Amino acid sequence: METAVELDLPVDHRSVREARLFVAAANERAVDPLAAARLIEAQLIISELVANALLHGGLRPGDWIRVTFARHRAQLRIDVDDGGTFTADCETFAPSQPGSDSDSRGLRIVQALTSHWQADNGRVTAWLNC
Repeated sequence: METAVELDLPVDHRSVREARLFVAAANERAVDPLAAARLIEAQLIISELVANALLHGGLRPGDWIRVTFARHRAQLRIDVDDGGTFTADCETFAPSQPGSDSDSRGLRIVQALTSHWQADNGRVTAWLNC
C-alpha cells in the first residue's frame, strides 16, 4: 500500500524551505520512517525540484506548486508539479555545461540521487530507493 501526502506551495522563495520541512514532518509520521541519510537525500531532491519550478516554471504570483511525497514498500516517490511545459527524463536529459547560464545543476543533483526521474508537462517525478 502506498502512503502519500500532498502540499500546495505558493510562488515564494520560502517554499523551498517549506518543502524540506514537509518531507521531514511526513517522515516523522510514517509507520516506517526513512533512515537519516535517505531523509536528507529526499529533502535535497524536493528542494532542488521546487527551486527549479520557481526559477524555470514561468510561474506568476497566485500560482501554486503541488508537491507529493509517497512511499510504497522500498520506493520513495517525490512529485513536484508547477503546471509548466518541461518534459524530459533521466535517460534523454542532456545537462548544460557547468558554469553556463543554465547549468542544470538541480537536475544533475536529482539524477545523482535517484534511481529514476521523469518530467511531463511540468510535473517532475523522482524515485528513490529506500
